[in-house]
Amino acid sequence: MSRLVPEGADDPRFSGLLREVDGTAVVLRLERGVRDEERKFRSAHDLLAKQLELASEGRSTRVSAQISGDRVVAEEIGEHLLPGLSDVALESFTLSSYMDSPAALTGYDIIGLQAVDATLRVKDCTLRNLLFGSLTLHAQGTVRLEDCRVGRLVLSGNGEPDIVLSGGRVLVIEVQDEPNLRSLNLSGVQISRQPVKVSQIPKDLPAWLRLDAVSFRRLHKWAQDKEDVKLAHQMRGHQLSVDYYLSDRTERPFMYLWRLFGNYGLSLWRPMAWLLASNLLFGTLLYCTGTVATDAVLPVANAVAPGTDAANAATLAADGIAAAEASLGWRSVLIGDGQGAQLSRAIVGATEAIFSPVNVFSIRKLVLPTEPWVAVVQFLYSYLCLGLIFLFGFSIRRRFKI
Repeated sequence: MSRLVPEGADDPRFSGLLREVDGTAVVLRLERGVRDEERKFRSAHDLLAKQLELASEGRSTRVSAQISGDRVVAEEIGEHLLPGLSDVALESFTLSSYMDSPAALTGYDIIGLQAVDATLRVKDCTLRNLLFGSLTLHAQGTVRLEDCRVGRLVLSGNGEPDIVLSGGRVLVIEVQDEPNLRSLNLSGVQISRQPVKVSQIPKDLPAWLRLDAVSFRRLHKWAQDKEDVKLAHQMRGHQLSVDYYLSDRTERPFMYLWRLFGNYGLSLWRPMAWLLASNLLFGTLLYCTGTVATDAVLPVANAVAPGTDAANAATLAADGIAAAEASLGWRSVLIGDGQGAQLSRAIVGATEAIFSPVNVFSIRKLVLPTEPWVAVVQFLYSYLCLGLIFLFGFSIRRRFKI
């Protein structure tokens, strides 16, 4: 495939939005002080009325509103335009300010807007339940996006804003080369990091909707510059997940194993979960196939002096074995043929490979499998444990920047 389309692009909730903008759409504008009834409007109320009229005729519209620096236009937009456009699908929605003015829409809850393409310039606002194909966000102050679904989210800032993404889903997230953000907090939002299947890619998806490692790499670099260890850790893992689909055949098996057992370092507990599961599985195998305790557990009884009669030899041997068993401590549970001893040997045999994986051939091992092929499995299992412990330590180091 020529490009990687992010997973979720085929979501039916994006249908009708993730497509090229219709060039025949009607352009509406709101610029205070300018009067042109066909294209520009003096008030948000008049603009909304015209847009609803066009929508009733089945005509798509592009809405553009500019804030001139005073509060009048901003209040009209917040009072009339934003509530009126809630849950109305638009081809384009632009909310900006004049180039020489820092004005932005301030302190409003923007709810339910839907547009193929959107550009918002807001300050101290909360955006809820938005559905955008592409959203370019110029933020000031603290801006929250709650339960929004965005195809491509481009973040920028003015005055080092705090941006919080909570819930919802973003297919692609980007920051500009110099975003001038103070912080970026991702809480419960799904970010696509793998492509959809080739057979499922809709043909009318826009060309800009692509999944690449560059966007995650920029976020990773920005988070490192801000010393945001958690975000840098997440974005590095997302970057590697995209690199997996771009890797060649020689690299892909190793990256697949890394993803399977460690989630590219994103999951602290996945290696430990695999370690516990493999321990239980191998312990069950030892219990079912049988084990024996080694000489390290029960040494051979002291040799009997030559010439000793059979009765005395048996007595001396029994006394030696009893003394040896008494000196074993907890290891005495490994001796015998009962179910308890077999279970104890299975647990110890599976566990000692975790703590001493390089001693798989050592004569000091406590438990040995009776079947040769199980010994081969034990060898592989021992080094699997070593690798999982390494992945856990690597995840800890990356997450906490040790």
